[in-house]
Amino acid sequence: MILNSRPAKYTAGLLVVVLSFFGTGQTVHADDVATVDDSTSTVSEVTVNAVVSQLSDSGALYTYNLPDGSVMTVPYPPADFNPLTASDRELATYDIDPRPSKAIDLQEWNTVHANYVRPNAPNAAIELKTSNSAASTAYQPQWGGWLVGSYGSTSPTYVAVKGNFVIPQITTSCNYASASSAWIGLGGYSGRTNDLVQQGVTRCDFFNSSGLLKGWIPFSEFANTEMPMPLCGSYAPIPVGHTIYQNMSFQRSSNTAYFYLDDQSVAGGTLSCHLTGPSGWVFNGGTAEWIMEKMSSYLDDYNVISWSNVQAETASDSSFHYISSQPYVKIQTGQPGILCQTTSNTSSNTNFTTSWVAATC
Repeated sequence: MILNSRPAKYTAGLLVVVLSFFGTGQTVHADDVATVDDSTSTVSEVTVNAVVSQLSDSGALYTYNLPDGSVMTVPYPPADFNPLTASDRELATYDIDPRPSKAIDLQEWNTVHANYVRPNAPNAAIELKTSNSAASTAYQPQWGGWLVGSYGSTSPTYVAVKGNFVIPQITTSCNYASASSAWIGLGGYSGRTNDLVQQGVTRCDFFNSSGLLKGWIPFSEFANTEMPMPLCGSYAPIPVGHTIYQNMSFQRSSNTAYFYLDDQSVAGGTLSCHLTGPSGWVFNGGTAEWIMEKMSSYLDDYNVISWSNVQAETASDSSFHYISSQPYVKIQTGQPGILCQTTSNTSSNTNFTTSWVAATC
């Protein structure tokens, strides 16, 4: 789930990703091709126990000290918590995306949170994948969608990103080589290797003591210093066809990412938490992304992935903006004989669709 990482192993193959910068005619080429042997991949695990702190309003904070030195905090609100009536301080305590000040944004925010239901209590312990061995089979980072910002920028232009999309159907059997993901992100396109923070859903990418987990499971990641981890420590998959709303922000002063995901198709499908950046990772924010990613050469036809309400918050005015008002890039990827991906958009650039087809481009 990495835009510009430099994996440890390479093959002699060449993957060309052409990015069309509107209005300039520029193109950028990427040639990262790593190797993975899915027949011999092994995974080691570590169990992290939560430290639970009780709050004065009967809520609680679950804190996980992760192996890489970062800290994840998952708040658990009291039974009577309601975002619509909560104070700004209470929203911040429970990692609910802040109540907007503009009337048009507030109307959308109220709609998103109108059916809020208290989530299940966080897990007392989580299992994390710590390493895997890999060799011999082609692994090609291929991804498509949209990003705003400028290639190569290291300026902290964007501090939050949000959007909705529908969980797609994939008919291939679930194995480590068929891993896929759909995510929103900040950074990752500066030319640096460790500056991308992501939130989304991933399929066929997590293991626990029972083996490979199936279904679209929410994840977060600070690429490329740590592997994907279950978002807020939850392994509960989101069903195909459900619409999810995501809002991810980053606070530079505390080196903290704030994650919010809500399954709009079911009451109580909310995850919210915050996580400090690990050692060796530095926030960038030069770009914000909405990406569908295929992480191997194994691919069946997807349904169309439909994104909407794609917006990014700029640091300069602390306001959310649609793609059309920002420097933006439409991502088209393709590798003949492996997969072809196309992306279309509406005139306002607030909605778009991505189609992945297991065919020659």
